[in-house]
Amino acid sequence: MTIPVLMEQRGANFRASTQSPIALSADGNTADSAVDTLKSMIKSRLDSGDQLRTIEISDLDAIERLAGDLIASIPNGSTGWKSIARSTMQYLMLNDVAILSGIAKYTKVVI
Repeated sequence: MTIPVLMEQRGANFRASTQSPIALSADGNTADSAVDTLKSMIKSRLDSGDQLRTIEISDLDAIERLAGDLIASIPNGSTGWKSIARSTMQYLMLNDVAILSGIAKYTKVVI
């Protein structure tokens, strides 16, 4: 499974963070230590019974609604995340609907 991680340098330290559905962040002395801590946090959630699932989407209108919902769900002030999401969704809508269907788990779209 691949999860996008935002890496921020905070002075001499680093913060690794993810967005929904696993909105977590972890700090570390190095970028690698922050990511390792974040991986452990996610593994702990999954080990406790939480699940990540994907769904198949074949309706282009539903995919467009999904893209809009994903972008709208990113909090205001998170312009970097919005830009990344918008660019990613545009690319996927043009090139790979199969990958886009995996993103459905991040939204509240009902198909």
